[in-house]
Amino acid sequence: MPLVNAGIGISQKENLIEAAREAAKEAKEKIGSKKPKLLMCFLTVGAYPEKDYQKALDEIYNVFGDRNIPLVGGPVIGFFTKGRYYLDVKLMGKYLGLLLKGVEKIVKPFKKFGFSVIALSSEYLSVGAGIGENAFLNPQKAGKEAIEMALENLEYNPSVAYLAMLKKGVKDITRFRPLNAIVLTPGNTAQGLLLNQQFIEGITSVTKGTTRVIGGGVSAEVKIEKEGLGFALPSFQFFNGKVYQNSLICVVFGSDLEIGFGTFVGAQSLGKIMLVTKSKGNKVEEIDRKPALERLREIYKEAGIREDPLIAGTKGILPARQETSTGFLWPVIPIRYEGKSVVFMNFIKENTILVLSKITKETCLDATLKVCELVKEDAGTDDFGFVFYFSCPLRGRILGTKYPKEISFIEQAFNKEDLPIFGISSAGEIAFYKLGQPFGATVTITMMGISNQLISEARS
Repeated sequence: MPLVNAGIGISQKENLIEAAREAAKEAKEKIGSKKPKLLMCFLTVGAYPEKDYQKALDEIYNVFGDRNIPLVGGPVIGFFTKGRYYLDVKLMGKYLGLLLKGVEKIVKPFKKFGFSVIALSSEYLSVGAGIGENAFLNPQKAGKEAIEMALENLEYNPSVAYLAMLKKGVKDITRFRPLNAIVLTPGNTAQGLLLNQQFIEGITSVTKGTTRVIGGGVSAEVKIEKEGLGFALPSFQFFNGKVYQNSLICVVFGSDLEIGFGTFVGAQSLGKIMLVTKSKGNKVEEIDRKPALERLREIYKEAGIREDPLIAGTKGILPARQETSTGFLWPVIPIRYEGKSVVFMNFIKENTILVLSKITKETCLDATLKVCELVKEDAGTDDFGFVFYFSCPLRGRILGTKYPKEISFIEQAFNKEDLPIFGISSAGEIAFYKLGQPFGATVTITMMGISNQLISEARS
């Protein structure tokens, strides 16, 4: 008998209220008489009128009959589930038209937008949710407030955890990990920047490294400006039945079940190393003590890359931060130039060493499969009740026609019939590789799997 149950409901009705009702009923039917510990809902951005968001959330609660269940979510670029990828094809002429070049021919003839509801239930799972407002104005404060509220709202059941520890030795107790979290960020700022590293700083100022965190951005509608990539604000988030703007949501799981995490990119070093010698936030002013733009173009030329760094970046050739302990590469995305400076989507500190890297269709697809194996390895089991992941849309630009099929590859990797799997095409990711620290990431797939295995039954 499964220890965790997840019901996923999908609707493609054009009326948002009707879509919310249909999706909620399907999710409720999937978990039967069990009461959800958490509700999540995601819809394709741009497909439904914003004025109806509140009514849709009310309808979800009407179906489940309990407004005390935490409910989180928001509009997203697209989502994956049940072997399909859902997005609003109207976006194809904007941001996704650049990032998912070649995929339009696959998705445009079909009705692809949608509304989703996820109901998660388990006697062995406690959930606490929190929100931090004005996330773009003060990202560290928003991260701190969101995680503090989530921890305060967490109802933890110590009985099973205590029994679990009694069955383990001292060494095993030290690996006991009761707290894990997912974060829903507000995505990119109006200038196309990600503040994920600052959100992480706020969260870890409270958790002190005791809570493992992954996440990704919900999204506002996207626009292309003359000076580069821009994002129409506000970004919307759903929290406990209310609609918020430009906010950060944390969901903490106090689990007596093994929860596995995995992150992968598939970036390969091209051997060109650069040192950021002057930067301010997301703007890099100097590389190797030269004007950043001049030096970056030199490095690309030395590597035999003929295209400008902005164009090459959309094809997977990107600077990347390298973890000292593991050698893992975290790509960072240049999005525009300001004079002699280069503005990156990611926050980059001075004295950061970057390595020029390349991500290909093959390595990107391998990352999809690798991340599933990392989740199994981390949890010590292949018996899962729910899998949730974030996948950067720039991976779609690299994967091409395989990106809408990514959910199928993941389903095959877990090899369990009817396993509830849900993924978000996320505007930026928060991720960590194995035992490393969380990082404000891009071009990343990061995943959490909640298993049907009690910690007390974990492998020795």
